[in-house]
Formats: sequence, structure tokens, C-alpha cells
Amino acid sequence: MNRQLIPSQSKGYQKLYVEYKDNNISSGSYLLKFQDRSVSQASRSCDFEMQLHPQWKYYMVLQLQNSRCFRMKFFCWILVQLQIIEGKHQSSVKLCEHCRLTQLQSKLPSHPKHPKIKVKLETLHDTLHNMEPEIEWSIRILQQMLEHLQLEAVFAWLSTLGGAHSALGDYFNKNAEIAWELSLKQLYIAVKIGNPTLTAHCKLFMSISLMQRGHFIAASKIIRSVTISIVNDKRLQERRLINCCKAAKVRLKYIRQQRKETRNGVHS
Repeated sequence: MNRQLIPSQSKGYQKLYVEYKDNNISSGSYLLKFQDRSVSQASRSCDFEMQLHPQWKYYMVLQLQNSRCFRMKFFCWILVQLQIIEGKHQSSVKLCEHCRLTQLQSKLPSHPKHPKIKVKLETLHDTLHNMEPEIEWSIRILQQMLEHLQLEAVFAWLSTLGGAHSALGDYFNKNAEIAWELSLKQLYIAVKIGNPTLTAHCKLFMSISLMQRGHFIAASKIIRSVTISIVNDKRLQERRLINCCKAAKVRLKYIRQQRKETRNGVHS
């Protein structure tokens, strides 16, 4: 920003009367102090219309209400844009896709002591929006998104811990039981997230824990139900889940055969 347009608190200041107006929310008027050269650029009263995206306008008005520093910087920026408009001999300037600044024919009476700048804030679209409901909805969405991210983080931790206990479950029954409990917790989280693919993976993890403890019939039923779900639901037809289901079938067959050979060896 041009340095000569930065507000000053020095003794050699001059004053500029500024005002903004927004029909949907509120308005405000202020008396700002500037350096001498800055006010020389606005020696007459000016009337502007600023067209903004509805959400931009909402936040701009909040900042104009709450921040003195923002008000001073904003009207300094308006003075800079006034120089650009007058330098190009235009009545408006398109700042971006969602913002346009237009200098109107001033109908403002001159202030008895200070020049005056008035900015009217309008939405860029034909329909005016009250942003309060949208902001409240955004807060709700943000809370749900944070909860979703936290659940995914917990799921990842449980998956790591469950994998370790599942690996030891081939040798120790206690670890297989812990892997079963962790798989149940993962299943609860997957259902809460609403992800059918994760839900199917958790069921396969549970079947592995069951077959490690010798519950082959229950494990076979779970694997069969997941296989039917994959066939009937296109959302579950992912290569990773299909391979995991095939691996569970092969592992069930292998553990069954290994247990059978162990029993035969003991009896013989």
C-alpha cells in the first residue's frame, strides 16, 4: 500500500469522515485521522458502491464493526482505488471475480469541516443473502468434520495395535482375544463413520481372531457374509477388500488343515 495513505497519529494530521452502509446487517460512521498528503487525495466527498460475494460481505462488515485497524486500512485502500479509477478515467474497477468497486455520482453534502467518503456494500448476486444460517450450518459441519477426523485417527491407532495382537494371536490365545476386542471397537467406529468398506474389513479382522481361537464355523459365516456383501454392493467391490476376503478364506483353510494335522499327530 502507498505509504502516504497510511493513517498517522502525528500532530500534523487532517481528518476524513467515513461511512459504510449495509442494509442487511448494519452501518457505521467514523472520523479517521490521516497524514496531510493522504487527505489531499480525497478533498471532496465521494460515494462508492462495493459489490461483494455474500460471504465476503458478511465477514467484511464484522471486521468493520470490531476492528479499528481494519477500518483505517480499508478506507486507505478505498483512497488508493479512487486514485486508480480517476487515473484510468473509469467509473468502476473489477478487483476480482467476486468483487467490484464503483464510484457513484456523489449526492452527499460536503461536510462542514472534513471531506466525506461513503461506501455502500452490496451483494454481487441479484439475491441478497442473510449469512447467519449459513455460518451456523458451517459451524455444525466443522464440528462433524473434526469428529470424523478424530474417529479416523482412533481407527488407525486401533488398527496398528490390533495388527500386532493378531500376529501374536497365532501363538497366544490371550492376544487373539485382545485382537477380537480391538476389532469390535474398530467395527463400532466404522459404523459411526458410515464407511461400509471399513466395516467389511473389521468383520474380516474379527473372523481372523475367531479362527485363531478355533471357532472355525463362526469365522466361516462372517467371511461368507462379507463375500455376499461384496457381490451385492458395488461400493464394496474394491480390489483391496476382495484380496483381503480371499486371504481370509485361504488362512481359514490353512489353520483348519494345520489343526487337523496336529490332532492326527497327537493321536498317532
